[in-house]
Amino acid sequence: MRRLPFKLFVIVMIGWLIPLQAANVQSFTMDSHHFYSLFPAQQSLSEQFSAVINAPPDPVDILQRRPVHITILLFGRANNLKNLSLVDAAQRRLNELKIDYRLETVYGKRNHYDVIEYEKLKRSRPDYVVMTELDMVQSRYIEQLLRDTHVKVIFYDMATPLSNWQYHAPFMYVGFDKIKVVNMLVSYLHRQLPAKAKIAAFLADSSALGDLRCDAFLDAMAALNRPIQSIQTMDSTRQSGRAAARVLLEAKSVDFIFSCTQNISDGVVSALKEFPNQKVRTNSWGFSDNELSNLTSQRVLVSTLFRWDDLAIAIAEGIKSDIEGEPVPKLYMARASLISSGLDLDSLKLLIGRAYRYSGEGL
Repeated sequence: MRRLPFKLFVIVMIGWLIPLQAANVQSFTMDSHHFYSLFPAQQSLSEQFSAVINAPPDPVDILQRRPVHITILLFGRANNLKNLSLVDAAQRRLNELKIDYRLETVYGKRNHYDVIEYEKLKRSRPDYVVMTELDMVQSRYIEQLLRDTHVKVIFYDMATPLSNWQYHAPFMYVGFDKIKVVNMLVSYLHRQLPAKAKIAAFLADSSALGDLRCDAFLDAMAALNRPIQSIQTMDSTRQSGRAAARVLLEAKSVDFIFSCTQNISDGVVSALKEFPNQKVRTNSWGFSDNELSNLTSQRVLVSTLFRWDDLAIAIAEGIKSDIEGEPVPKLYMARASLISSGLDLDSLKLLIGRAYRYSGEGL
């Protein structure tokens, strides 16, 4: 059964201190087709920018009067793959571009608004703020930043522009077409899983990103008339994924578990290790610390390989273009692909190395 649509309304009412405009984040998102239909010039600009991302770095050709101040607001563990890739790849590209910069990393908590920390960040007056999460709580702070003409906001891992912010728009959105990725995943699963395979879906109940992936999966499966025997909504944590998977594995009532987030996937994989005689598998989103072993062991049937370093490179190149007074696309979408457990180890390493072409050495 799909999650009830009034859930978000209830959350908004509970969080009445948060402006309504900021709260219902997903309701105001536009996909790339909608965005480019409104701003057609942006599509050609983005295509030109993509060529820059894949080209060797061309150092900045203007004398800077001072270092640019860049603040990256990170969430989760400092050493998780996503955070490491962003910071390491951005620094390397900025250095190659010969940009004089000062980089500051700040750690926030999901669905948590720390007034002292955010006020401190505002007083530091960065030139660019890179936001790596957007939830109802963070959006309250973002709205304040967007009205500050000095600060330029970059949304990382977000390729769905917000229509309610188009009149005081962020500097850039850099991310992936998550709907396209989920459709690729569902198409692959449809070909690989037997028609009578018992499928379970573990959905995340917290972030706008999680909702986007989960709903897209359910919609794509329904379009193919593939039934899902069990749908469970849970916190996006390893513990929740493991506990829910153990119940299904003990009952021997599942053949494949769709994991909506990487945290859930890690928990499912942990549970699968406890039941080695069952041939149940799950999917991954490319963030696992044991990605290669999970694929080669067949616990993960397929993983999504996002080119995360390209997002960090896009941030550096966008800042360079801004310094030089050149136009910068509002939306940049990096490439993503699927990698299956059927690939040999050398092929897997080669593909992952391409995705993490800057940060791979330090991961």
